[in-house]
Amino acid sequence: MRFDLTDLTLFVHVVEAGSITHGAEHMHLAIAAASTRIRNMEAALGAPLLHRERQGVHPTEAGRTLLHSDEIVAAVADGTADIGIVASTVEVAGLEVLPFRVDRFVLVIAASHLLAAAEKIAFADTLDFDFVGLDRASALQRFLSDKAERIGRRLRLRVQLRSFDAVCRLVECNVGIGIVPATTAERQSKTMSIHKLELSDEWAVRKLTICVRRQADLPVYARELVRHLAAPVQAD
Repeated sequence: MRFDLTDLTLFVHVVEAGSITHGAEHMHLAIAAASTRIRNMEAALGAPLLHRERQGVHPTEAGRTLLHSDEIVAAVADGTADIGIVASTVEVAGLEVLPFRVDRFVLVIAASHLLAAAEKIAFADTLDFDFVGLDRASALQRFLSDKAERIGRRLRLRVQLRSFDAVCRLVECNVGIGIVPATTAERQSKTMSIHKLELSDEWAVRKLTICVRRQADLPVYARELVRHLAAPVQAD
């Protein structure tokens, strides 16, 4: 059972956006092509990866397992996959790594919110406000709850949803504030009256890396793909 890098990256973007349409747009794929890729992945696994509902999509248990960085590292290490993309904080001992790109989480608020005049804020300083968050199955939501508990606070979750796009919609209505990927905030700010603030916490910046067993042992096409993916970062 093998998935190519486009399949895996597409799946991550679909889950983060809560939408096959927006995941496809991020990858510059036609919606039909993106849907086919995901259904082929599900057929290979013999299990559904997404719950498909009118409000959007969210991962099944199998989908959440596929998203786990440990699974990606294990797949690369045992030869199931040639290339993996993981957060730089993931243990990848024994593998070769190259920089891929930097992802960032930001705070989104309604344009009329009390914090609208700020440009940057610490996560701890947001905890007096109501939040719009993701459902309890979300790794990000569990992470944020843990961060709050570590400083003796709790997230004031007013409502929990199944996609970042839905979070932005309710943030626009001033139901609460939310934390989403910067790419989502930038896309939604084009059509929604929302404002994004940079989070000053170190964890808000997520560095992604490419991991392989040994570049020298990769097939030629895989080496070219790694070179293509890593080149923009190395050139910076």
